[in-house]
Amino acid sequence: GRYFTDLLKSNVADIANIGPRGEAGASTAATFLSKFVADGTPWAHLDIAMTAWKSGRQPQATGRPVPLLIDWIVNA
Repeated sequence: GRYFTDLLKSNVADIANIGPRGEAGASTAATFLSKFVADGTPWAHLDIAMTAWKSGRQPQATGRPVPLLIDWIVNA
């Protein structure tokens, strides 16, 4: 909505690619991406950042959401 669009206002760019820290990150990311999707095109933004990483002494990417997405695409 308009609230998320307002969070992406920029003094130096047409639109910022991130909102203020702590301000609806997943929703502002989806709003940013929506600016690049043609009207009438179905799309989704999946905020998978927290499940995609393993923390600790040696942080690493888990790839955890990838099998779910592939299964959904193949079986949709």
